[in-house]
Amino acid sequence: VLFGIFVIQIVSGIYCKHEIHLFYALNVKGIEVKRARMQNELAKGRNNAIMQTLLIANKYEQII
Repeated sequence: VLFGIFVIQIVSGIYCKHEIHLFYALNVKGIEVKRARMQNELAKGRNNAIMQTLLIANKYEQII
């Protein structure tokens, strides 16, 4: 009986460790996805700023 409990503890311990690793992996993936999204948003913002600048430049040239 003791041996059986010992085996179950080892197996559950390995399973828990595995679950924790999975959890960390998912968390890291989540963080990377968020970072990628943020970079994407920043890039969009930068592009918008460039477009705005070009539009203003065009209007300014038309005024001249």
